[in-house]
Amino acid sequence: MQAPVAGLEAELDAARLRLHHDATPSSVAAAALAGLVLAMLLRPTVPADVLVGWLAALAAALLLRMLVRRAHGLAGDAVPASTWMFRYRAGFLIHGLVWLMLGLAAAEHLDTSQAGLVMIVFAAMSGGALVTSAFDRLAGALFALPALVPVLLRLLAGGGPAVRGVAAAIAIFMVVMLIVVGRQKRAVFDMVRAQLAERTRASDAEQARRELADQTELQRQLLRTTSQGYWFIDTEGRTTDLNAAMCKLLGHPREAVIGRAARDFFDDEGRAVLDRELQRRRSGAAGAYEVDIVRPDGSRVHCLNNATPLFGSDGRSVGSVGLWTDITAQKLAEQWLRTHEWLVNAVTDPVSVIGGDRAYLMVNDAWCQATGLAREAVVGRPVAQVLGPGRFNPEHAQALDEAFATRTERRVLSRVHMQGRGERLLESIYYPHLDVASGVNCVGALSRDITVEERAMQLLQASETEQRALLEAFPGFIAAVNAEHRYTYVNSRLSAALGRPAHDIVGRHARDVLGEAAYTLVASEVELARRGETVRSERSYPATADRPQIDLEVSHVAGPLAADGTQRFYVFGVDITSRNQALAALTAARDEAERANRTKSQFLAQMSHELRTPMNAIVGFGQLLENDPQQPLAAHQRRYVQEMLRAASHLLGLMNELLDLGRIEAGHLTVDVLSVPLAGLADECLALVRPLAQPRRVVLHPASVGDLAVAADPTRLRQVLLNLLGNAVKYNRVGGEVRLAARREGAEVLLSVHDTGPGIAARDLDRLFQPFERIGAEHSGIEGAGIGLALSQRLVHAMGGRIGVNSEPGRGSMFWVALPVAEPPLPSTVPAVVLPSLDGVARSSVLYIEDNPVNVALMEAMLARLPGVALRCAALPLDGLRMAAESPPALILLDIQMPGMDGFEVLARLRSRRTTAHIPVVAVSANALPGDVEAATKAGFAAYLTKPLGLEELLLTVQRMLRESAAGS
Repeated sequence: MQAPVAGLEAELDAARLRLHHDATPSSVAAAALAGLVLAMLLRPTVPADVLVGWLAALAAALLLRMLVRRAHGLAGDAVPASTWMFRYRAGFLIHGLVWLMLGLAAAEHLDTSQAGLVMIVFAAMSGGALVTSAFDRLAGALFALPALVPVLLRLLAGGGPAVRGVAAAIAIFMVVMLIVVGRQKRAVFDMVRAQLAERTRASDAEQARRELADQTELQRQLLRTTSQGYWFIDTEGRTTDLNAAMCKLLGHPREAVIGRAARDFFDDEGRAVLDRELQRRRSGAAGAYEVDIVRPDGSRVHCLNNATPLFGSDGRSVGSVGLWTDITAQKLAEQWLRTHEWLVNAVTDPVSVIGGDRAYLMVNDAWCQATGLAREAVVGRPVAQVLGPGRFNPEHAQALDEAFATRTERRVLSRVHMQGRGERLLESIYYPHLDVASGVNCVGALSRDITVEERAMQLLQASETEQRALLEAFPGFIAAVNAEHRYTYVNSRLSAALGRPAHDIVGRHARDVLGEAAYTLVASEVELARRGETVRSERSYPATADRPQIDLEVSHVAGPLAADGTQRFYVFGVDITSRNQALAALTAARDEAERANRTKSQFLAQMSHELRTPMNAIVGFGQLLENDPQQPLAAHQRRYVQEMLRAASHLLGLMNELLDLGRIEAGHLTVDVLSVPLAGLADECLALVRPLAQPRRVVLHPASVGDLAVAADPTRLRQVLLNLLGNAVKYNRVGGEVRLAARREGAEVLLSVHDTGPGIAARDLDRLFQPFERIGAEHSGIEGAGIGLALSQRLVHAMGGRIGVNSEPGRGSMFWVALPVAEPPLPSTVPAVVLPSLDGVARSSVLYIEDNPVNVALMEAMLARLPGVALRCAALPLDGLRMAAESPPALILLDIQMPGMDGFEVLARLRSRRTTAHIPVVAVSANALPGDVEAATKAGFAAYLTKPLGLEELLLTVQRMLRESAAGS
């Protein structure tokens, strides 16, 4: 335990608490052992109920002391030290009182020898308590006094000489123990005082170290953060140190400068200056000078260096330090002033500056040329005296005085006759300027010939008149407002829409015309236009007695800033009433189409469920018959069953294609586009259609696809290829050929399926990819529903590809698919998974909850193929929940659609019960849509099997689940 160092007493208290905490376990253990030993010795004499009651009290007292120690360890400094000291001492007192109880209760039952033994034990316990609590004599006394003194007095009063002799010996022993305890206390006191002194010395040393570190850090920060460079060099001109600002000036990192000669960073001219100044530093003279630093990138920094020589303790020169300041900006300012003077003189208009005393401070070259006066004869003289009353008339004088008085710009227009140019219009502009820092008060005067601009303005006004006429003729709605949201223009169409004449709108605030709500919206849109954003919105004006309702698409545009700083904002409205009506009709049609799609999807899903339920029995029992090792079928019977399974598989394929087609048309089918290598996929598809080709002796040539890869959904691409290859086999001639090939064409890969069938007439090609269109094949006896090609086309389009066909009657057909090319994926290193058998696994119980008795019978027959599986069945969900709770199975197979409670609710109840929460649950359902599987996975089903069940898939799934369940248990 740690206590804050706040004087010797505080440290002593902390030390006592630490010792109490550390000594409690051993003290409690010793007391417990002594109590048990003493109880064993007194058992022949002292009644058993007395000993048992005392041992219980002793155990409670010792437990209390351990609880105090544990609470102290957890709370620590959060509780004051005095509180813990009180609790530890209270524990000692209660412990001593417990020993007092034994002494008083047993005294009347003891003979002389036993009384002496009891006193010796009590003395040993008291001495031990004093020794173990030598750091806290009060605690030892709180135990020894109640535990020993009353017992000694009672035994002495009733005992003989032997007892009194033992008592005297005990008293001497206790005195010796008190002396020992006193010495131990002084040792503890000395140790704590020494520790405190050592901590004080360490604290002072640490404080001094921190102050030194702070001073060093302040110096380092000064050198690091100052914007001026510090550069230390020795007497030989080599760098010994520099700060970050100096590194920035030099354009080099610090490690690239240390140890190098300062001359390395200057050109020849700079080196000459540096050599001269270094000589002065060696002689002990300080000084300032300007020089250019040449950076690695070739740029130059003009610097002022204040250099100071440095001397060692013996007075000898050891180098110098330079305080480098970048004065490049100052030099540029001087250059700018010279450039400014040149620029003013380059202005072709007369420019002059007039001081507060109305005398010229500056005139440019153009002014001198226009007046024919020399600059030296003008500067310093009054304006009126230089120009005379003919050129500086009272209007000009008033404008100049107002510019000085009001600090605002003044303009004067005057018509003058200029020789050779006729009458011209001149504009004189007076610009006031007051430099607060220098106190300079002056006015700049600029005279311009604006005759051309005046004529242009007249033309502009005529153009504006013409524009207003055009705006009135524009078949839209137009308005203009100023920055204060007052209308400056509205055309007749907008005024009619607002229900007011134009003269009642122009000049009025938009709030008065539109109302508060509409104005708030317009003001926010004008503000967006002011920021340069494109603002478009829609407005609806209700029907009036003169016109129907009007819907407008309104755009706000900010006009350019005028010369006087004002700005206009333009509002353009386009009548979109017809468009909105058409859009509303289109939306209604879309909603109706979506409702029809939903209805169709629901119908297809329901049809799929209703067909899959009886097909489950057909396919399931068919598989059992075909693969019955106990009673194998005859050859003709096997052919019948295989034909039945083939027909069921065909029907299942048709259902899946119908569902896919419905999802595509509803826009609900998603594809996961990946990089798909064609070699493995092509071989797999050829292998899958080979059983279909063998009865017709159709030759499937090896795929010729090379190492090409496409960007596609692998599952959907496999579905497309199987459709094309299946058609190539079914519609081929007996003994025909089928070829699958691929080649790259630009950014696409062209997959082609060639057959040697009868071909397709050109007139029928347009109908080939329409749903349920078989182009006369419905009478050929070849199975099909006309869905496969329509579905393939939609799948290819969903993957961003194209599909088509080239066919010639009598020569066969070539169906092709074009998909984006992709880089082949990296080879997989995932090892193949091998399912273990159930050998070595104890007989497993499987519970099947299903309301259809045919499905139950099928499941019983299928799982009979797995030895070691005991199947129990429940026809109702509640029965299944009860059976699972009473005798939890290793696996539960659960139907989804059941009366009273669906499979999802059954799963939720299983997971909510402790006895069934761990059991894996596999869904077995005729709901086969991807959304059904995804919902089941999210709900927590371990697997999802769709009806009709595949025998192999069912057995492998049950086998895997039972194996995992056995491993988990």
